[in-house]
Amino acid sequence: MKTTITYANAQALLAKYIKGTAMRNHSQGTAIAMRAIACSLGQDEEHWDIVGLLHDLDMEVIGTDLSQHGVRTVEILRKEGYDIPDLFTPVIAHTEVLACSPYRRETTLDYILSGVENLVGLIAAYVAMRQPTRTIIGAEAKSVVKKMKDKSFANNVNREAISDAIERSGMERADFIQVVIDALSEHAKEIGM
Repeated sequence: MKTTITYANAQALLAKYIKGTAMRNHSQGTAIAMRAIACSLGQDEEHWDIVGLLHDLDMEVIGTDLSQHGVRTVEILRKEGYDIPDLFTPVIAHTEVLACSPYRRETTLDYILSGVENLVGLIAAYVAMRQPTRTIIGAEAKSVVKKMKDKSFANNVNREAISDAIERSGMERADFIQVVIDALSEHAKEIGM
């Protein structure tokens, strides 16, 4: 069993298991945002990036059965020859915010992964309605915060997970969100934003 994974290996796995553009963009966006937050917090940027990239690797396998989410990703990774507990744990723990999940977030990485993936979803919805540009370029944290407060906007986004992540980071809300916006803006074309 392999106890490490390179970014290139993670990208190959994403390409193998995630065929849909929207899910691939979400995974890549989450990875980009995770790397940026890791940099801001002095954490292992490549590890956080890979965790973000692979966190939803099972979504096209499980379909609508979210009770298997996270666990199936670990099964996929084990089948591919990996045994990396510090990757597996946050991937499973990030599912705590699902009503059907028995797993719990414990580490800062667990909380931030859960919050960042939801924040990326909120930002993607915001970008999709942004007129006339429909791009993240030039977006500001205050606009995203306003949409975050509007519970009817992107109502499938777990705002509590975002708040938990920001709290665990120790960053100000606007700063945390702006770090994510800036990181996504640098890669806007490749992730469809």
